[in-house]
Amino acid sequence: MQIRTLFLSFIILSYSFLGFASELVSISGRVALQKKQLSFAQIKLFKTGEKKSTLLCTTKADCKGHFSLNFEENEGSLLYVLAQDPQHPELVVSLAFEHNSLCNSVVINEVTTVATAYALAQFIHNNSIFGSYPGLCNGVRTIQNLVDIKTGKPASVVSNQENGSTKPRSTRALQTVNTLANIISACAVSKSVCKKLFLLTAHNDCAVHTTFQAVHNIARYPFTQDNQELFSIAQKSNCFNPMLNVAPEAWLLALHFVDGGFSAPGRMAFDGCGNVWNNNNFMPPAGSLPNFPGRQVTVVNNQGEPILGSPIFSDAVFGSGYGTAVDACNNGWIGSYEGGQIAQFNTKGQLIQQIDGQNHPMGMAFDQCGNLWVANMGDPTDPLDFGSVSVFLDGDLTKQINHSNGIHKPFSLAIDEQGRCWVANSGFAPVGSVTVLKLKNNSTISVVKKDITSPALNTPIQPGLPLGLWGEFASPKTIAIDKKGNAWISSLEIDKITFIQGDTFVATDYSVDPRSRGWGMAIDGNNLIWVASFTNPPLGPLFKKPPVISVVQGKGNNLGTFLYSFSNPSLQHLTGLQLDSAGNVWVANNWSLETTPEQIIGGDGLVQFIGIATPVTTPIIGVPVKG
Repeated sequence: MQIRTLFLSFIILSYSFLGFASELVSISGRVALQKKQLSFAQIKLFKTGEKKSTLLCTTKADCKGHFSLNFEENEGSLLYVLAQDPQHPELVVSLAFEHNSLCNSVVINEVTTVATAYALAQFIHNNSIFGSYPGLCNGVRTIQNLVDIKTGKPASVVSNQENGSTKPRSTRALQTVNTLANIISACAVSKSVCKKLFLLTAHNDCAVHTTFQAVHNIARYPFTQDNQELFSIAQKSNCFNPMLNVAPEAWLLALHFVDGGFSAPGRMAFDGCGNVWNNNNFMPPAGSLPNFPGRQVTVVNNQGEPILGSPIFSDAVFGSGYGTAVDACNNGWIGSYEGGQIAQFNTKGQLIQQIDGQNHPMGMAFDQCGNLWVANMGDPTDPLDFGSVSVFLDGDLTKQINHSNGIHKPFSLAIDEQGRCWVANSGFAPVGSVTVLKLKNNSTISVVKKDITSPALNTPIQPGLPLGLWGEFASPKTIAIDKKGNAWISSLEIDKITFIQGDTFVATDYSVDPRSRGWGMAIDGNNLIWVASFTNPPLGPLFKKPPVISVVQGKGNNLGTFLYSFSNPSLQHLTGLQLDSAGNVWVANNWSLETTPEQIIGGDGLVQFIGIATPVTTPIIGVPVKG
């Protein structure tokens, strides 16, 4: 007997425009299950905030599944609806969208449920949805990348050639959404299927009672599921196609964004609204040859849409490497490794100031006083040019202090909770180390500790790795600071990351996925360490396989424990990895998998893994703060 059950949860969300007068709002929609109408659902409307939600009104769907809600509320209020079939409370479907984008007719079904569960994975608490701005807002907007709220069908983004096609490098997001939707649909025909699903998706002995909770647990804990058993449930329904052919290694949703002038993006940084600032190593289009140094900056919103007129072409940008930062006022900063410039752009994408003549700037970061720290790698052809670290006081490019003691071709840097700057010295292989600096009285830079090293930071470059052709790219790559002021460093040449205690400076190496050759790194709001591999082991055909992303425990008794890793067909050679306030993990496709030691081919954009990390507050100034 078919279970006619509904628990509808949909959100209407927008920016919080304070001071607007209350107005009468009307919400109408239709509920569908297994592509059929679902009748007589009990519907409740809630207003949500940062820490709780409040019931506003209730209604009941008609025999054809149609409903209408009328209520008085300020424009911009955060709302969501729960609807439930009184006879069968097991099934949950959901939808989320912005209050000010309401249309006269929306469809809520299994696909919208999957979109809501994933995009808001970090903001769902049992059957309540709440959280902080802008993460919750951006999460709701991400839903519209996954589903067309007017039809309940997959949206154009998830269905395009990058995400929904059968081409080898598609993210397979469309197929994944449909497979998950079929899991929900299968529960509509059998209570025993629902019971099995609830047992499979229970987490930490917390029972699951609805399919919405079940799908949310899959989204929230995608690495710990019985993938084959869940896939077997999906195969009991054929309502949504195409679906996956085999069970996935992890239940992840990834979107690949290529618009906006991307060509070998090196590193990205998030502003306070969740917009993504990106540098580009080469001129567009991505993959074109010969490679000319990039003169463009790409800024996309949290949904991957180009903004501020991107690509922003500027003579103040020329062959940016790994230098991208956002200050506390949401201005974007780009360093040009090739041209020696540092440039500041305002929130409208306009150039504010620039400085030329820098010695191959790479990584950059802001401290808590608004000072910009820059790693100047030095002449890549001269092993005796050790480079330097520069500080621009208050972000003023006319107020520069340089420092070279303890510096050996610095690649990246990061700021701890004391305002100290940790520098990853790449050196010439096999030399690699970390130096800790401190700004004193806004006039001089002192050395707190230098020559901190470990085996992982001194591993010789392996033959056959294209980056090994250039001595400046030795082992240490990205350095990140955790909540307790400890440093973590990724290492290109080995499947290890290095942990350095913030007070004793004792270094310890920990293993990641053995296929990993680390580059990008970030720490989430729960102190998990996320590491992007530039490539799989470089010798042989593995070099053309998509790299992996590893997750390592960054706190407690299990500190340094390798937890899990994942990949996706859309991944190319990865450099930057960053996290946003909605819990999404973003990585930069820097080089194409078709790259060879003789011919470098630029990568084609960013890949976003939806809702899998604990959110962080952006822009990140100093250590990460939970969003």
